[in-house]
Amino acid sequence: MTFMTFLLPALFAVSGILCGLSRLERRAACIALWSVRGAPLLLVGILSFWLVTKPDPQAAFHGSLLSALMLILVVFMAWVLVQFSQHYMKGEQRVAQYYRWLMLTLAAVTLTLSSNHLLGFWIGWVGISLGLHFLLTFYPERPRAILAAHKKFILARVAELSLLVAFALLYWEHQTWYLLELMSHIDGILSWSEQVAACLIAVAALMKCAQLPVHGWLMQVVEAPTPISALLHAGIINLGGYLVLTFYPLLHLSHSAT
Repeated sequence: MTFMTFLLPALFAVSGILCGLSRLERRAACIALWSVRGAPLLLVGILSFWLVTKPDPQAAFHGSLLSALMLILVVFMAWVLVQFSQHYMKGEQRVAQYYRWLMLTLAAVTLTLSSNHLLGFWIGWVGISLGLHFLLTFYPERPRAILAAHKKFILARVAELSLLVAFALLYWEHQTWYLLELMSHIDGILSWSEQVAACLIAVAALMKCAQLPVHGWLMQVVEAPTPISALLHAGIINLGGYLVLTFYPLLHLSHSAT
């Protein structure tokens, strides 16, 4: 099932790379549109294969109902955003770069949702922040957008470091990088390393959701293109909640994290 983890991320990543090629700039919108039109068909195949395959906690694909529901939501949202962008971004001089970073960001989101491996999850998490940074700075002449991007850039690095340390502690405690297998080991009283990991995961979720007191930058993203603001509020911000739900077996046993 390893290949299933990379199918959707690969589709979006390849389309993003193609959109960024100078000789294909005029076709960037078309490439992105066909990519999001093909994604639902690909997702149906992935989920169908997952449903008929024996569950394996060491599989590369994160086979859970939560992950499946989030992938359905993201693929639908991707189609809506790209369809809307066809008209909203028409006439923009750097529209090819817009589609490039939009598709690469979607690739990172689907990698995070698909990966059962902690390092794959983390790489996707980092990729989301980096892709979003370039989208937020699409209009470099708008100071509020640049300020919001810089604030988020700093907070994102803190969240990523927190998550990486948490994953390292969980691996040290359980000797596995596989998320589903790791969660099946969580039971009873937590060790000190699990307690620290739970707190760090909670910090990462707090920053990703832009909750108080780290919410200031969120109100300044209105200067970014409207589809990006929609992507941020309807999708990426909610990944903090996805992180909490994914690690709920750990977090609900930690009084410090909750």
